[in-house]
Amino acid sequence: MSEEDSIIANVSSRPPAMVLMERKFRKPEKRRNQYIGGIVASLNGFCAGTVLAWTSPAMQHILQPPSGSNTSTPNPPLPPPSFTISTFEEAAVGATLMFGAALAAIPSGKCADLFGRKITLLLIGLLYMSNYILIACATNLSVLLIARLFAGVALGGSCVVAPMYIAEITEESLKGILGSSFSLMLTLGILYTNVIGVVTEWLGLAIALALTSGIAALSILFLPETPFYLIAGERFGKARKSLMFYRGDEDQVSEELTELQKHLREHQVGSSIWDLFTKRCYRRPLIATLGVFAYQQFCGINAVIFNLMPIFSAANVSPWVAAIVPNLLTICVGAILVLIIEKKGRKFFMLLSSATMTLGLAGLAIYFQFSSTTINVLVPTACVGIFMAGFAVGIGPIPWVLLIELFTAEIKGIASGVVAMTGWISAMVVTFSYPYLKATFGSAITFWALGVLNILGWIFVRFAVPETKVQLRGK
Repeated sequence: MSEEDSIIANVSSRPPAMVLMERKFRKPEKRRNQYIGGIVASLNGFCAGTVLAWTSPAMQHILQPPSGSNTSTPNPPLPPPSFTISTFEEAAVGATLMFGAALAAIPSGKCADLFGRKITLLLIGLLYMSNYILIACATNLSVLLIARLFAGVALGGSCVVAPMYIAEITEESLKGILGSSFSLMLTLGILYTNVIGVVTEWLGLAIALALTSGIAALSILFLPETPFYLIAGERFGKARKSLMFYRGDEDQVSEELTELQKHLREHQVGSSIWDLFTKRCYRRPLIATLGVFAYQQFCGINAVIFNLMPIFSAANVSPWVAAIVPNLLTICVGAILVLIIEKKGRKFFMLLSSATMTLGLAGLAIYFQFSSTTINVLVPTACVGIFMAGFAVGIGPIPWVLLIELFTAEIKGIASGVVAMTGWISAMVVTFSYPYLKATFGSAITFWALGVLNILGWIFVRFAVPETKVQLRGK
């Protein structure tokens, strides 16, 4: 077996002996704390969903209306923001979030190695809170941009460190389930933000989202640091306690400690960003993950999420429908995926996801192309729902699972940062360009273009992404 093949075959962050050991000692009742730890870490995904979705309900309060339009609103914001922004500034607000995420992607992995996964997640939660406090106090565009930069740094950090924490506390059999829970929580955060945005205004929205960020930050304090990080720092007593918390079996803990120490001695030394780009064994995983994370953004998900309410407003759809129906459908699909992700291969769900999103975007393009002659609120609602459900069934959660499965522990932090940075740079491009594409070419052509990008994404997944599910089953 070649070096490149071996890295694909060993998709686990643990050595093969540890996988066999987990099968030997596996006790379902001992997994409870792994679920708790995975869910608490995934609360960062919830916060990520809130900062991604915040634009949709909030921008309507400060965006300058088109010249000659009716500026009255049935529910004026209380208290009203003291400033308005132009289309260019709207694009800048969205792009600043993604710039901050790209800026934090690589350093956050290094911070997790220096200070620990737990402390880094706590700091990320505090950054989320700071973002919403600044938004609540914002009196001009500059303060808003600083707030969104804080949010972006937190977003980029949480998408690297939270999956890292989950990967280091879970057994092989739970990696797919708990790895995809991050994306499910992100979708819950989007739904929560849109619902709160309907029932309250600018200040109330900021306060509600700040409270959830505080809960996420405080919750991580009740969990132990990951065993991998503690062993790397030669704190073996604390590492044993952490493993006991997550395994609950003394025999398994003793053997797993031995395996982790051996694994670190053999592989951790010399891992660097240079290794990631030069070693042949990382080539295929790197190409696959860079491609799927770029596609995760160019599929158009953030363009739709950021503009969910404007899209429905243009289609004369109730804001309640815009806030609840597509997001609720996405959550249901995401929850089902968590339950069935181990039944099929990762590529199966990603290919299904690409096809479904293409269908939804084509429907939106056709609707807006002919909306001047017909208005049917069911069509855009169904198309957005199909698109978001398609995202939730594959391209949303599975790239994070691939990141866990394709890279071993000694390179995972570096790889996560590089891959996540690529994704956020892609998101920045899409977020900044979407308002101009819509203003210049109209919604129909914009959605047609996104549909073409999804077709290209399907081709990439089909031919460039390795399957990891089969190898996880064992013989």
